Amino acid sequence: MDRRNDGHSESRLEHLHQDHSESSEVDGDGLRQHDSEAAPPKNPRFLRLTVQNIGTAPTTLTNVEFFETIPRWKRLLSKLRPKMRAGEIHAILNDYRGPQIPHKLEVGSEWVGLMEQNKKFEDWLETDKLWCAIHHSFSRKAVSRKIIRGPI
Repeated sequence: MDRRNDGHSESRLEHLHQDHSESSEVDGDGLRQHDSEAAPPKNPRFLRLTVQNIGTAPTTLTNVEFFETIPRWKRLLSKLRPKMRAGEIHAILNDYRGPQIPHKLEVGSEWVGLMEQNKKFEDWLETDKLWCAIHHSFSRKAVSRKIIRGPI
């Protein structure tokens, strides 16, 4: 998914399918080791996040967030009736493969991270309400893109 935002960064989200299982180890590029989990089952699915700096100055990626949107009418209702407040779900990306965040992005460079999708994330994808927000130092506002489930 490619779209330009305020002219400072661009993000692309893709679903990947790996043909073989592999275990993860800790190294300088930020691979995490899963002590309590076995190697992923054959053909795990991954979400690939690509962030490109298309602005005119360097920026630093500070956070990657996933969130579920709620309809506008529910947000309005929650303002009118605080006891009936609809809950939004937010999650921060912290278990991924790729360069560690915070990560400095020079003009024209990109950051790529891979996140293995577990059952809970797959269920979240099926709701069709999942978004990803990239927080960076050049703007107070995050760059958000809707995640669309790819073919299986």
